[in-house]
Amino acid sequence: MYKPNELKETVNGVYKRFPKLSTHTKSLRNWGMDYSKDFDFLTKYAQGMDFFYSHMSEENCRESGITYQPNKYTSVSMIGSLNRYSIKKMVDSCLLCFDGDASWLASYRETVVHNYWSHRLEMEFHDFAHQQFVAGERHQKLSGNLRDYGVTLGLCLSLGWLEYARDLRDRINSAFVKDILGDGGDSWGRRRTQHFLVRLLNAYDGVSDVQERLNIKAAYDVDVFNELVEKWNTSNVDELKGLLIKACDRHTHQCRHDSWNNHRFYDFSNLTLESYNPFEVLSIFRLRSLHNLENPTLDHPLMHTHLAQLQPPSDPIADDFLCALLSRARDEESIVIASAFKIS
Repeated sequence: MYKPNELKETVNGVYKRFPKLSTHTKSLRNWGMDYSKDFDFLTKYAQGMDFFYSHMSEENCRESGITYQPNKYTSVSMIGSLNRYSIKKMVDSCLLCFDGDASWLASYRETVVHNYWSHRLEMEFHDFAHQQFVAGERHQKLSGNLRDYGVTLGLCLSLGWLEYARDLRDRINSAFVKDILGDGGDSWGRRRTQHFLVRLLNAYDGVSDVQERLNIKAAYDVDVFNELVEKWNTSNVDELKGLLIKACDRHTHQCRHDSWNNHRFYDFSNLTLESYNPFEVLSIFRLRSLHNLENPTLDHPLMHTHLAQLQPPSDPIADDFLCALLSRARDEESIVIASAFKIS
């Protein structure tokens, strides 16, 4: 039996344990993950080097009784490194923003482009693996995460990169149908904000929801999101303002770890990068601005940083480092990710 795990109607306002911006910034400064190995791998790959790698050293393998077997670094290996490295770039961009460094926006836009390409290539690889699974050439499917893909869709949408956002939306919809999103249904995950962003872009484009056809209940059990999908282009700015404040409040409640024991899952679990980035609100602002509709001013803790302001229109531009990575991946002519380059 499906049991919604959404907030109770009596729960409102900012989450009482939502961190202050100063606390959040401190946690970013203390980010403990080391991405230097991924950057080293990416640099070698971008420079055209052929090499083998292992996530465990020969000494660690020997101590653990595991055979040391380095693998050749390929375009598929690059996807994982780029994914992880884009997290590091996002941390740095957010810190620049919260520190008042004017260079943050250029860094942030570059980061989102990296983030987009890492997910685009990953989804292409998973789609290829699914073809192998259907053909009986692979024993199990590979699954991605709506939690991550949906966030990237929202980041692209909030920046006005509709082509990128639509590409991700279409890939997510295809993954829904093929059941290759581990947290895309009702059994676990239930990433409502991510479902909402897919539906919002569908509403903007005038297309129907794949989630409805597949009867994904979690995509429709948040009242404020249902209203925003219907009223994102309303001329009643006061009504929209009330809905967006509710969405901001809800965002603060979703920035915490999944609770497997209590079967409760949160849209922005495990990582804290989204805490002060209300991209679902900015996505609505962006779509309204494209229709020359007025956007309300929101007096909410989430909306008081530069990261939460609608930025001037821009084009997604890949930096030289990313271009070198993508060029090398194209040159491999790998059937695994070949169709990922169908759009520029």
